[in-house]
Amino acid sequence: MSTNKTNDEEQIRQLLDDWAKEFRAKDLDGIMSIYAPDIVSFDAIAQLQFKGVNEYRKHWEACLSFCQGPITFEMRDLDIT
Repeated sequence: MSTNKTNDEEQIRQLLDDWAKEFRAKDLDGIMSIYAPDIVSFDAIAQLQFKGVNEYRKHWEACLSFCQGPITFEMRDLDIT
């Protein structure tokens, strides 16, 4: 594996680790920090498609309001290619 690819993979893993920590902490600003302003996202809860970071933020606010107590979240078998 080349040094650039290794470094890129490490950066991606760190970004995802940081995001997971923000999610577990229910930190909405931290969760939203990785998304582009013009995000188009699909989810299985409520409406299926979200356009733009403001719309997606509202979705996350609603989702977090349902989470009582600590959040358990982990990524398994992550393969970055």
